[in-house]
Amino acid sequence: MGARDHLACAGLPTTGTHPVSSLDTDQLRATRSFPADVASAEAARRFVESVLHRWGCDGFRDDALLLVSELVTNAVVHARSGCEVVVVHESLGVRVEVSDQDRHHDPVQQPLDLVSPHGRGLLIVDRVATAWGTVHEDGGKRVWFQLHAS
Repeated sequence: MGARDHLACAGLPTTGTHPVSSLDTDQLRATRSFPADVASAEAARRFVESVLHRWGCDGFRDDALLLVSELVTNAVVHARSGCEVVVVHESLGVRVEVSDQDRHHDPVQQPLDLVSPHGRGLLIVDRVATAWGTVHEDGGKRVWFQLHAS
């Protein structure tokens, strides 16, 4: 994604000089809650896809959908809780956050086990995302990732 694509993704014209800070912040953040159900991963993918499309950020689509699916699945399966997904437009790309109600278990990257059908989610997040991490909050945690234009 080049500089012109980034401007289009930000909802800005691709000619002239318009600072990102001039955008209405309501256009730069979208939030939705999902229940503790295995179907939530698919619903979260549809939500993120629609937000990115509305913002003109389709270049981040495939990676964002893969990673939000992993994080929502982790919230449902490991935290055994519903989750909130937040998509934020940033100056260099997008940030997606998945909050759950589990205060006791941090996401942990497992060593790659070629035999097990599980345990690859955070390895995928680590390899695909520009950056990712966990923030502890009252009532749970927030796992986030960023995708920046290359």
